[in-house]
Amino acid sequence: MNGMKKLIFILSIIFFGIILVYAVKEYSTKGDAKSSIRISEHGIPFKEEWMGIYIGEQKIGYSYTLTQKSEDGGYIITERTKMVIKLLGEEKKIETFIKSYATEDYAMKSFIFEFPQPTHPMKIEGEVVGSLLKTKIYTGGEVRTEEILLGGDTYLPVSIEGIVVKCGLKEGSRYEFPVFDPSTFSKVNLVINVGGKEKLTIGGKEYEANKLETIFSGIISYIWVTEEGEVLKEVSPMGISMIKESREEALKTEAKEMLLEIIAYYSIPSSVKIKSPQKTQYLKVELDGIDDLSSLDIEDERQRILSKEPLCVEIVNRPTVNSHEPTAEDLSSTPMIQANDRLIKETAQKVMNHKKTDSLKVEALLKWMCENIEKRPTPSLPSAIDVLKTKEGDCGEHSVLFCALARAEGIPAKVCLGVMYHNGLFSYHAWNKVFLGEWVAVDPIFNQFPCDATHIKLAEGEMDRQILLANIIGKLKIKVIEYR
Repeated sequence: MNGMKKLIFILSIIFFGIILVYAVKEYSTKGDAKSSIRISEHGIPFKEEWMGIYIGEQKIGYSYTLTQKSEDGGYIITERTKMVIKLLGEEKKIETFIKSYATEDYAMKSFIFEFPQPTHPMKIEGEVVGSLLKTKIYTGGEVRTEEILLGGDTYLPVSIEGIVVKCGLKEGSRYEFPVFDPSTFSKVNLVINVGGKEKLTIGGKEYEANKLETIFSGIISYIWVTEEGEVLKEVSPMGISMIKESREEALKTEAKEMLLEIIAYYSIPSSVKIKSPQKTQYLKVELDGIDDLSSLDIEDERQRILSKEPLCVEIVNRPTVNSHEPTAEDLSSTPMIQANDRLIKETAQKVMNHKKTDSLKVEALLKWMCENIEKRPTPSLPSAIDVLKTKEGDCGEHSVLFCALARAEGIPAKVCLGVMYHNGLFSYHAWNKVFLGEWVAVDPIFNQFPCDATHIKLAEGEMDRQILLANIIGKLKIKVIEYR
């Protein structure tokens, strides 16, 4: 089975984007939002909202949000999402859950996030203690702790909309808040610009709402909110949108034969059929649909920008310019690339330790992964220790495991993301690069050392870099000028 077509960044956006990028549907102190705010049997007001989730015109799932006032005057926000898609012909159900506790000013107190996949479950818990956010990450049957210095009030994305409504929806207003991003375990500033009012028809009913522009980790989204704080519509890059619906409408699902094949939907047709792509040593292409070149990582040892208008790039399979030296980060252990884990270290030593050079070690590691990690389309948030234990995954899972094992053996390694040619299409893909005196691109899925030249790198790093691709996915076009 071809695991190369994993859209790790797309799926991460879908999983986390609904929680991180889409601002939230809060109980507001302005107006009564009679259609959704009610009083519980304990006298505490609560608000529930349902939204359909779409890619283009096709529905893929729904989101349910419950916002309650807590007894101490703060807020409890619970959100569940459920999506059903196809990955390489296989039906995949994707669910997320988040429950957050905030002060009366919406500052983060604690949260629980769960991604309850059958084979790759993950849970993250966080609690603010003084100036620290203390987190626990449950993955691969293990619990890991991380501490983040906050230094002051910090917010979860699920609270931002409530703050804006409380502050006011005056056209031209600009708000900026420090937000904790669970996908990168770091603080990120979220910017919200309040636009003018627009009329929308949702479910046959006309509304007037302010259009908000949100900028989060470089991703620009738009949200339409009424004066009462009711969210009507949300649109993010890649054609992903959420639309206010009744409970009955939101729960309606597509027939199995109508499920969206997400890989094919986002793949990019090639202007030229490339013969023997895995033997391709040189590729020259024009890239269209990239608005902000500075946000990407296109140039490196094997890729060179020949012109910017049009954007023309040449790729070779081996380094042609001097490599920059690796940094401490290229050997570090992270929440998802657990290079210091005992099992990771033991496995790395077993696979590579008897080899005399780093090059031979990398060759042995690629061969071991090709023979021992099953290639299976996997909607997950890739965690190296989880992949090592389940022995399955596609390119996202392979790339984080390879990175962890290489680093555990003292070999600097990175995750690369971009596109790769396959069967007449350029499909989004993840692979690696390792430092062997110079940076060399390798592909654990295909056991390539070095990668062929049809691997076009657009970004490198973990989720804080990967999600920037959301701005071009669905817009990118590729014209092949030359290959050999």
